[in-house]
Amino acid sequence: VTYIGSGAFSFCKSLKAIDLPSTLRVIKNNAFIHCASLEELTIPDGVTEIGGSAFSSCYKIQAVEIPESVTSVGNGAFSNCFNLMQAILPSNATLGENLFYQCNRLVEVINKSSLDPNTPEARTIYGQHVYSVSPSTQFFTEVPQQSNFIKEDDFIFYDKQGELLLINYTGSDTSVTVPTTAIGDRTFKIRDYLFFSFGDEVPCQVKHFNTSDRATAIEIKAFGDNPTLLSLVVGENVTRLASTHTLTLLWESALEIVNLSSIDFNFGSTNNHKYCAQYLTAIPQESNFFEQDGFTYYRKGSTVALVDGDFGARGGEAKLPEPKFEYVLDMKLPWLKKLTVPSCVRLEKPGSSYGYFSSVEEVIIEEGITRIPEKCFWYASSLKRVSIPNSVTVIEKNAFSSELELFEKDGCKYVGNATNNQLALVAINNSSASEITLSGNVKVVANGLFDNCANLTTVYWFIDGDPTEQHFGDKFGSLTFKYHNITPTTSQYTIPSALTTLKYKHLEGASSLKELVIPANITKIQAGALKDLTALEKITLPSTGGANYGQVFGTLFGQKTGGIAQSNMSGAETEYAIPTTLTEINVIDGVVADWYFNGCKNVEKANFDSITEIGVASFEDTGFVTITLTDALTKLGNSAFANCSKLETVVLPKNAKAFELGTATVLGAMFVGCLNLTSLTLPDVQVISSQSFENLSGLTVYYYNDFIILDANANTPSYLDRDTCFSNVTFTKK
Repeated sequence: VTYIGSGAFSFCKSLKAIDLPSTLRVIKNNAFIHCASLEELTIPDGVTEIGGSAFSSCYKIQAVEIPESVTSVGNGAFSNCFNLMQAILPSNATLGENLFYQCNRLVEVINKSSLDPNTPEARTIYGQHVYSVSPSTQFFTEVPQQSNFIKEDDFIFYDKQGELLLINYTGSDTSVTVPTTAIGDRTFKIRDYLFFSFGDEVPCQVKHFNTSDRATAIEIKAFGDNPTLLSLVVGENVTRLASTHTLTLLWESALEIVNLSSIDFNFGSTNNHKYCAQYLTAIPQESNFFEQDGFTYYRKGSTVALVDGDFGARGGEAKLPEPKFEYVLDMKLPWLKKLTVPSCVRLEKPGSSYGYFSSVEEVIIEEGITRIPEKCFWYASSLKRVSIPNSVTVIEKNAFSSELELFEKDGCKYVGNATNNQLALVAINNSSASEITLSGNVKVVANGLFDNCANLTTVYWFIDGDPTEQHFGDKFGSLTFKYHNITPTTSQYTIPSALTTLKYKHLEGASSLKELVIPANITKIQAGALKDLTALEKITLPSTGGANYGQVFGTLFGQKTGGIAQSNMSGAETEYAIPTTLTEINVIDGVVADWYFNGCKNVEKANFDSITEIGVASFEDTGFVTITLTDALTKLGNSAFANCSKLETVVLPKNAKAFELGTATVLGAMFVGCLNLTSLTLPDVQVISSQSFENLSGLTVYYYNDFIILDANANTPSYLDRDTCFSNVTFTKK
């Protein structure tokens, strides 16, 4: 093999070793890019060309020697090799730009060409990070006779002209103390990037770190960007921090910092570090960390925080465990995409460590959690979907990231769950608007949401329940609330789907409205709710489905008591007066309960096509002239059309299930008092009651098969002669 082409082994993430033959001459661009597991690299003498990014992002390579035969090295050939600590360059090669870009642990460069590292040309070649981020890099023109690297227990020290630096940890232990046997009685400085995580491919595994008593200084980014470090013990001989902000990022990740030194770390307020971090001056006799069922918890007084655990494969889903105690959700969750939070979690306002929610795309908060605190998910930059339970009563301001995908309606933004996408109002589009419309089954409004709405004067409130000061804060007293948007030109209006109780204010002043739709969500109608509808001609009501909708009009307009309409506490029957203009009714989904339209004398028209059930006396004393029912009918109650004085024609379906009650189906007194009835088509029944056509004259009854007449007044079953019982009725067989 003399030639390895572009990208030949690119992204071979499991490749740990490769034996390059002595015949090799050319390694082209990206040949081994992103071989994340490649640990050792020997480039054979004879190679003349190394292409751009050829070994870029080979994270585990610690040293590289480019042989003298190489005459050309492309741009970024070893860039992003985060663990690279030593590089040997040939004397006569043309070197590309940013050769070691972001090789932050590179502490020793042997450049046989004698290139002055302080020149602009050298800066271009080595990459800016060699100088601006890693000032401790040492340059040589020859390989030192004695190695400057000292290794002990996976810790690597570097001797820089007598100053000992701790530069790397290559092990996998999670709890470590710096060993000092190999360095004798020498002290050391902790260099930048000791425990630095370089993305998902190179995470730092250390969670508990003790500097030992030989550490004397800590550089500015020694612990930066480490999502796993939970505790730190600063040794007693540390006398210098490279900056007052040296440990800024550490404050946001570690739960416990034990400072045995005399340095004042200058925490300032507790807001400078993570919510549940503890700053101690002595190592606790008993560890505050403990394990349970594969998860790590941290105890701070009476508070317990879940801080670590096996959340499944990277990019997978996780539901937090449910221990016997309540805990605070305050952890870092790299790689997680979907998180389920059980009710035992107590959400708290986090520090910026919640940036490590950055990979989470969906959060499901289970029933039982009542409060979502300020900025709880503010730093979750990838979060698109949040499902909150009905139990939530408080959402503090800025609880969610601005990237969250929200349900938007009428300029307002909501978050909810699988059954209600408008459960919580969390944002508004135009803070300068003078009026807004709020709708849906909203249970909670984010705190402080209207603080900056200086021009807001009017709120259209289409939400069940009444607005409160909790919703609008200090602006509450200055706002005008309107509960419908009916204007003089509105001809048809549907009650908002979020309401469960229909009150007078929801239709107040709607005197021009001609058609009203009351949806199934209305379970209660207050007295006088419709009294302003003096022009109403048509009303559409939902399927009654049982007792809740029994006797709707009978109750609402004073005919009966009970059902969904609340009792009239004042006893003023006029509040229930049926508008004389109401002539048409429509029932959605087909169930008409007992007494439903009883007493609606002016109603002459109804849509019976979809009606499946008609209850007892449900259309009694109405103004129908013609009634035609369909085969969809499954139930027909007694006296359903009694006393309909205008009724002239009725057609009952032949084969409707309403009349399949067995071998003897009794057609009861449903047309008693229908004195103007002239034509009636019966279903295919075997038995009718003697009350069916009582006191009716001039009526023609059409039937399919012969039937018998049951004496309704007899104590025991007895039957009457048809012609004798109904002498004024003409029977015609179809």
